[in-house]
Amino acid sequence: MELKYLPEIDRRLVLWRNTLQLFRKLNRPKFEGPFHKCNYNYQIEPFLRNNYEETDYNPDIVASNDNSWLIIELTNNSDKSKCDQILKYKDLEGRNLSIYGLKPHKTTPEILTSRIEYIDDKECCQIIVKEKLEVCKLNLLDYSALIDALTTSKGDDLSKLPAIPITLVPESKKLEIRRGISDIVMMLFKPGSEGLTSRQMVELSLERISEKTGEKQKKDLAKKIEIEMELLIGRFLKGYIKLDSGKYISTTDSVKSVQRREYIESRIEEWASSEQSNLSNF
Repeated sequence: MELKYLPEIDRRLVLWRNTLQLFRKLNRPKFEGPFHKCNYNYQIEPFLRNNYEETDYNPDIVASNDNSWLIIELTNNSDKSKCDQILKYKDLEGRNLSIYGLKPHKTTPEILTSRIEYIDDKECCQIIVKEKLEVCKLNLLDYSALIDALTTSKGDDLSKLPAIPITLVPESKKLEIRRGISDIVMMLFKPGSEGLTSRQMVELSLERISEKTGEKQKKDLAKKIEIEMELLIGRFLKGYIKLDSGKYISTTDSVKSVQRREYIESRIEEWASSEQSNLSNF
């Protein structure tokens, strides 16, 4: 399926997975992302201060190396630029990056937007991570090593790389949450399962970016999961899962019955695609 036709719930994950690929180095297939070439370490949605506005912002990705720091805003907005908002990031304070395990800086950050398809972001450098990496407006960057790395990485085929197995990101919405934890919910019905808390579901969904994600974002995701699980266990799988002392636990031994397992899977699939928001809507 062409990526431009993917629903937003899938496009967001493709956008994040492909952007994060640019921080990786692989041996098979041989690949090194431009941000890895620059030795950038990154953090997801850290809170940084804009001293001119006395306001805190949390950009999607903030990265730093010994010589510069970088802000990447990932956007699925397909009808307008976010440049006016993003340029405010130029005034964010970089001297406190060490709070997040990043190299602090007194200089202004490099600013990029990352998209699945091209929308003119005006005065912002852009990377397009649909399948093959595209880079636009490199002249808006100052850090020569980053410019060189992005230049040599143009055309890299991101679709050929092993997918990063994250199923949620901090900004995931209702249906994205449901789809992102569907396989995790099925784990509750495995033999010997002791159940899972919403926080454990968060950790499993974030996978390798968990350590890059802040505590507030994880708590917010856990709350979103709890809202969607309330609907699942109260409407779609009533009598099959219970919430006991903060853990979601299977109330039935489904693995011995293929028919029952198929029923549970079908109900989870229905829940994951339903527009119903809560129990009161039914």
